[in-house]
Amino acid sequence: MRYRQIDNGPVAIPMLGQGTGIGGGNVRYAKYPENFAEVLRFGVNLGMNFIDTAEVYGDGEAEKHIGKTINGIRDRVLISTKFSPDHNSSEDVIQSAEESLKRLQTDYIDFYQVHWPTPRISLTETLLALKKLKDEKKIRYIGVCNFSFREIKKAQSVLEGALNSIQMEYNLFDRSAEKDVLPFCQQNNIVFIAYSPLAKGKIAPANKLPELMRIADKYKKSIVQIVLNWIIMHDSVLAIPNATKIGHLKENSEAADFILSENDFNDIDEYIAKKTIELPVGSICAFSESEKDHFSTIDDALTNKLGFVPSPLELANDFLKHSDVKPIKVAKISSNKFEYILLEGRLRYWGWVIARGMGSMIPAIIVD
Repeated sequence: MRYRQIDNGPVAIPMLGQGTGIGGGNVRYAKYPENFAEVLRFGVNLGMNFIDTAEVYGDGEAEKHIGKTINGIRDRVLISTKFSPDHNSSEDVIQSAEESLKRLQTDYIDFYQVHWPTPRISLTETLLALKKLKDEKKIRYIGVCNFSFREIKKAQSVLEGALNSIQMEYNLFDRSAEKDVLPFCQQNNIVFIAYSPLAKGKIAPANKLPELMRIADKYKKSIVQIVLNWIIMHDSVLAIPNATKIGHLKENSEAADFILSENDFNDIDEYIAKKTIELPVGSICAFSESEKDHFSTIDDALTNKLGFVPSPLELANDFLKHSDVKPIKVAKISSNKFEYILLEGRLRYWGWVIARGMGSMIPAIIVD
């Protein structure tokens, strides 16, 4: 395993850690295997001693597994967790931290992160609560997740330069972080935590796999290892692939034991340059009969009977002021009415529709 120093200080962080957000879009209801703590500990022994989680994962179940994992080896492990967007108020941030500490069976959290920004709560209020926790030594480092570049700059200002980590999706489908956020991390000694580095098992666009296979054969590695290696070769980046099996953990860990040549790195960079585009909102099918936990009409989104935080209307009010939204993900379909089907970003989709209308163009990434 290769490591980097945090903020040029004494703490070393591995370039590859372990994610625990299994279950896709329904991570709140994820069920973890009984031996998951053993799998996590095996990963620690492989050098992947950074474990990322959140209070929402399995409704706290993931944090409980990590609590079992770190029993007796706490000094060897870096724990990163996040509080839910409905807990962004000062009081709720403090309470969420206390509950996470209990589930994790520890008296401090290494990285404590805002999972998603919430328009109804002042970002300053949320960050000052984190600063209070840091002053009390209940957390060591402050991080944010899924923030726009505008919000990241504000967070850095409120914290007076003490922002330690930024977590965003980063893979061969979604490279939007490269525009502003990744360079900002590199310039300010901030750890960039790349979640979904393997795009939830999709790894790379199907038509690009032959080129990746050519490079993989050259290094006698798997395509997974080539992609992970390419991601962590970017300065400041720590990738946190998910794994629930020992074999997958070993494969992931071995992605750090070689270095791609500059030519191969650049070939991947240029050959698989996925960019955010804009698509007509009306060309996207955003619902299906099989999905009962999402909205099917604008009225459903406006009333927010499902109780999502932030609500689509809150997001809409924010989108009226700012257009720097995380792109949704779509796939092409054969349909008389729609050209695409929505894969990820339903709340953002409906917020955008309320704010900009069905005739607008929305930032999107097409997933093959």
